[in-house]
Amino acid sequence: QDISFLLSAGVYKINVLKKLKIAFIPTGNEIVKIGENPSEEKIQETNSYMVKHYLENYNCVVDIFDIVPDDPEKLSNTLSEAIADYDMVLINAGSSAGSKDYTYIAIQQMGKILTHGLNLRPAKPVILGIVNGKPVVGLPGYPVACYMTVDEIVKPVILRKNRISERSRSNIEAYFARKIQSPVADAEHLRVGVGKVSGRYIAFPLKRGSANISSLSYMDGVMKIPIGVEIIEEGQKVNVDLLKSREVINKNIIIMGSHDLLIDLLADFLKKYDYELNVVKGNVGSLGGISMIKKKFAHMAGMHLFDPESEEYNVPYLKKFFDDFVLVNLSFREQGFIVQKGNPKNIKDFEDLKRVRFINRQRSAGTRILLDYYLRKYKISPSEILGYDDEEYSHVNLALKIKKDMADVGMGIRAAAKMFDLDFIAVTKERYDLLINEDFLNDPRFDLIMKIISSDEFKKAAEELGGYDTSMSGKIIKSKE
Repeated sequence: QDISFLLSAGVYKINVLKKLKIAFIPTGNEIVKIGENPSEEKIQETNSYMVKHYLENYNCVVDIFDIVPDDPEKLSNTLSEAIADYDMVLINAGSSAGSKDYTYIAIQQMGKILTHGLNLRPAKPVILGIVNGKPVVGLPGYPVACYMTVDEIVKPVILRKNRISERSRSNIEAYFARKIQSPVADAEHLRVGVGKVSGRYIAFPLKRGSANISSLSYMDGVMKIPIGVEIIEEGQKVNVDLLKSREVINKNIIIMGSHDLLIDLLADFLKKYDYELNVVKGNVGSLGGISMIKKKFAHMAGMHLFDPESEEYNVPYLKKFFDDFVLVNLSFREQGFIVQKGNPKNIKDFEDLKRVRFINRQRSAGTRILLDYYLRKYKISPSEILGYDDEEYSHVNLALKIKKDMADVGMGIRAAAKMFDLDFIAVTKERYDLLINEDFLNDPRFDLIMKIISSDEFKKAAEELGGYDTSMSGKIIKSKE
């Protein structure tokens, strides 16, 4: 509209701000270019692409330099070249305190360090400096910390230089779904998933590790925890800065409870019908899922709880918590031992767990309850199993640890073993159901979910993953039956 106004007023030439030129210098002996096949000791350098595509939305150009090895002289020379030609320099990695972190030294030798480290997580190890009057930022190497530093520190500088006023993010009040602890001496910007359940907004924390890049894709908003706050209680009202529109957030479907690969498959199928439909997942275990539905913190919860007395799944547990409930069968699936390719430890049964490295699921997981049942059945004490207390929160992460030789065996589903080309020793076939929030039963999104999981297309895709039996998928089980 400004261009039309100027032309109408007879103004055909105006002075404009030139685009800022930003240099991005990736560093480290442990990284390789995108497209190269990294060894187990190396990783592909992805931060540069993330930062480039993010910042170029704000009237600047980001040029990615070649990777600089851990060599102080080479880093200093590269920084000197960049300072001569660019308005701002971002050096990735080398911002934390360590023997091979040379970014601090390079900036200090050529200019001035303003600060090294902030009381802000996950952007804590950032370096801010000035060289020849130009800002130089040492970004953390971990993807999440890198992104949060760019969002909170670098972007505001660019906006100010370009005289751009960014719209403030929409803020909502939500109920927090899980109790967490926060470092009392630091502020924390916590990535959260958000959805509207039973008429109120629910927020729950995504994985907090600075290397957990998937949380950047899944986050719906950021919850800012100030310095001095140590605990956020379950059910506490919190403020969330949304990264997506309320319209999109309102369509999110929150699925808590036990982890299963079919939840991810369901999410993919939902996208085919409506690209704005997102599944927000929380792996809190089967028992945790019951709690989430009881408190109306989720639309659905996955569960596979085996009751030794009745030898039935799920229903005996639910009768302890609900007068009325509705379950929908998602599938039957194979549970067993996930082991290294070729089963080099020759693991055959539960007695063999006494002599190998085990990786377990968390306490509230149905797989953990199933394991404990078999240990009691065969009179095996948990103290006899090395790794019984080492826990993972999903079948995929458990299988990945075995793939990386961080454990010899874990109990999980066949599909997870197949995903990582591991061997699988079947133990049992179990029923995996979805517990439905009663307020969700008349929702069009629930109707769509029922249509999908009852379809031949979904069942075929599920069985191709391995270890799934979809003969009852979509069957409704009610408490009154």
